[in-house]
Amino acid sequence: MKKVFGYIFIALSIILALAIVGQASQLMADVIAFVKAISGQVDAYNSGKIIGKFTYIILHLTITICLWLVGRRWTKKPVHC
Repeated sequence: MKKVFGYIFIALSIILALAIVGQASQLMADVIAFVKAISGQVDAYNSGKIIGKFTYIILHLTITICLWLVGRRWTKKPVHC
């Protein structure tokens, strides 16, 4: 059963990775906006909006990587002694 969930996790991570690739231009714009927010060049509302988007990006990448690693671990062939 673990192997089935491993393949499901790998499929989900691939879908999430494709979403990241599709949003690459927005990702770069959000990173630049995040630097502007840290430097204090934007007002409080836009700063909160930018930090929220950046938090989403970090969370998205973290979930994608975790799903990939767990999926790979669960689909490996067991070693029998």
